[in-house]
Amino acid sequence: MALTGCIGLMGPQPPSATKTSTRGSGSQPAVTRQPANQAVTTGQSATFAVEVTGTEPVSYQWTQNGSAISGATSASYTTAITSTADSGQAFSVVASDPTGSVTSSTATLTVTPSAVAPVVTTQPVNRVVAVGQTATFTVTATGTDPLVYQWSKNGSAINGAASASYTTGAVTVADSGAVFSVKVSTPAGSATSNDAGLTVNATSLVLAANRRASTLGALMSAGIAAPRLRSPIQEIPTSRFRT
Repeated sequence: MALTGCIGLMGPQPPSATKTSTRGSGSQPAVTRQPANQAVTTGQSATFAVEVTGTEPVSYQWTQNGSAISGATSASYTTAITSTADSGQAFSVVASDPTGSVTSSTATLTVTPSAVAPVVTTQPVNRVVAVGQTATFTVTATGTDPLVYQWSKNGSAINGAASASYTTGAVTVADSGAVFSVKVSTPAGSATSNDAGLTVNATSLVLAANRRASTLGALMSAGIAAPRLRSPIQEIPTSRFRT
């Protein structure tokens, strides 16, 4: 379907389209400036322009992919608002005067998607680790590439923390209570994640607890009864109290 000319949001503009004619020259029309390729984003329109010399009156007929565009009969043509489906369309113009006609070279339209601001779809979560361990915070975001990440600790940017995940160094008790977040940016804007807290336990008991929980969970998933934990106070046989 032809992109019918209209007044709308304009993309990059070519030089002004003017024609220079030599009255009574008797020479056929000639294109002195060819239409140029145009690149716009979705929602914009594009303008193609040509300059021609010839014997007046000079008339114009623009074509899209070789088919005449209704009403496109001036030295310039502006498309309707574009979409990505219009990318790759080819435009040219036939200029005619009383002595003949000439066809311009073809100009191509490129339409790229408009930039989309980022949205954080998966927030970073709180982490609990033992002294000497590392903690990893991860985020998932959508938006127009390139997505740029910057992690912060307690509101201050962390040097080099510029990916979708961030792993701390070996932590100490002093790191407990720190909060981490990430700012995600695209050409269309930015979004900041929720804060995720870090808790650091002073001993490695958290490791044993996590391993026990993982083991019990695996056994239950497999349908195996969890082992019965013995009480720290064992039952004393009654025979020991016989006289």
